[in-house]
Amino acid sequence: MGIVLSYYNIMKEWLLLSFLLPLFSAGYTLLTKTALHSLTPPSFSMYSLVIALIILSSYNVMNGNKISVTPLSIVGGLAFGFAIMGLTIGINEAPNPGLAAAIYRTQTILTAIASVFLFGKDLDAEGVIGMVITLVGAYLIATDKKDIVETGIHPGTTKAEKRVLDRDNWLIYPALAGVALTVKDLTGMESLRTGMPANIFATSQLLFASFVAAIHKYYVDGTFALEFRKNAHEKEAVTTMTGAAIINSAWVVVAIAAMTMAPNPGYSKALTMGGIIISTIASRFMFGDKLDSRSYGGIAAIVAGTAILVAQKKGGSSSSTI
Repeated sequence: MGIVLSYYNIMKEWLLLSFLLPLFSAGYTLLTKTALHSLTPPSFSMYSLVIALIILSSYNVMNGNKISVTPLSIVGGLAFGFAIMGLTIGINEAPNPGLAAAIYRTQTILTAIASVFLFGKDLDAEGVIGMVITLVGAYLIATDKKDIVETGIHPGTTKAEKRVLDRDNWLIYPALAGVALTVKDLTGMESLRTGMPANIFATSQLLFASFVAAIHKYYVDGTFALEFRKNAHEKEAVTTMTGAAIINSAWVVVAIAAMTMAPNPGYSKALTMGGIIISTIASRFMFGDKLDSRSYGGIAAIVAGTAILVAQKKGGSSSSTI
């Protein structure tokens, strides 16, 4: 965490920070999928958030940073809790982890449009074109024929097998999670704009997100205890969940900082789509998901859209500073 924040303080460039986001996105998605082979979604959501909270809180305490909360950070934290729970269920139920992440990340457009009206952020024609092409690539991957019949290692199993999937049942979870994530984005940008440090907002965010996830877990399971699936690999599950939490604790700080510095926060969010490329390719080796021409077309569109997005002019009306 200290390395990530030091990097941020040195570079002070939204684009460089934004290129970390797809790595965080892919790492978090793949580790979550791996952990969910052995853990239930409520357990993963609650404990991964609590671990991330402990990591970031420890960093703040060691550096003498006073942890505080505001009404905006409370709202952002509650929204982030719902976002993580929805994404976790989506990753658990979707044919492959990149698919849920793609649906989740379509909230990029919602964040960008809202920011124009709320914060006076820039959204020029090039940015719109780049974002649209990026989202088209995500759509191609999301609607691949593998969402009908999938071969892979599924939660609760230990070897590759085929299963027939219902196209629609899982989509609502990452879609609503994306809406919640937009609320978190907007409250985060406003908090930083009014002087709240990114790491303090992120800590407050994780605190209230953990609270939401804990309530949900107790409501669903009747206990706060960590629950494993049948035939679970418990050590591997705890290790991968901790890895996801470490990435999450760094991700929330870098994402808020990058969005605040960018000409429009939607640009940084769109770059996060690159994590779908990494997730899709890695899933072939980790979970038995194979790529076809439609998936490659989606990857090509995401790369092209990201290139257009990065090539746009850097001017902006944002008054946000960190």
